[in-house]
Amino acid sequence: MLLNLNTTQKALLWLFIQVVILPHTIARQCYWRNGASTLGEQQPCFPDKENSPCCATNKQNGDPNDVCTSNGLCVAQVEPYTGLVLQNGCTDSSWNSSDCLSICPDSMKPDYGIHILPCPDKSLKHWCCSLSGSDCCDSAFELDMGTLMLSSNSTNSNSSASASATVTATVTAGTSNESPTCNGDCHAASTTVAVGAGVGAGLGACLVATLCLLIFQRRMYRKKVQEMKALQASAFPYVQQYGPFVPKNPVEMPLNQRPTVFEIDSERPVRPE
Repeated sequence: MLLNLNTTQKALLWLFIQVVILPHTIARQCYWRNGASTLGEQQPCFPDKENSPCCATNKQNGDPNDVCTSNGLCVAQVEPYTGLVLQNGCTDSSWNSSDCLSICPDSMKPDYGIHILPCPDKSLKHWCCSLSGSDCCDSAFELDMGTLMLSSNSTNSNSSASASATVTATVTAGTSNESPTCNGDCHAASTTVAVGAGVGAGLGACLVATLCLLIFQRRMYRKKVQEMKALQASAFPYVQQYGPFVPKNPVEMPLNQRPTVFEIDSERPVRPE
């Protein structure tokens, strides 16, 4: 059939492939902020767009997939990071596309996800970017977190296909046994749906879980920082107990100690009476 096309038609077909088909094919590859390629588990949250933010929605090891938010952030579901919000990759390696969520400073260009931490002391709309998960609320900014985008593969990539899927959102404070825990089962159709207020009791449970995420996620990070400090202290017990080694200054000999005297032309020491 292609052989019957004239030169103009072949040129138009080639242009169509270059402009329409190839960009969507290339867009399946995601890139970190520094331009490095991500693993295959990172996939576009909005595959129909030319460029899109990416989340780990294609895990092959049986771990639960991340959940995309409507603004392109990622909510982790794998333990022990359940409920943590991250900014992962984008399909534009230069990150110049307006479809890439650029909320963190240009100086932050790691080859891994950036923590997006809540700052409830300022407001429920204030968040900050952190490479290590440590406190960054001095540089907080306002951000609309959007809604969770649930799909049939939100649980894990190896689950059997079905008409509907169940996604459990669990957020635990991680401080004491009395810390509140939010559990909600959200049923979504096989196509991606946005969780919104008033959609139903099942989806409303996810909104409750999201609210708990905003309130308690901060405590999870603080606990991790405390555990890291405790680990560092246990690795250097002597420094912790005795402090750093400091050489002592020279001191004078006691006055009651009699010095040793050598006689002239004699190798035998003689102590004075």
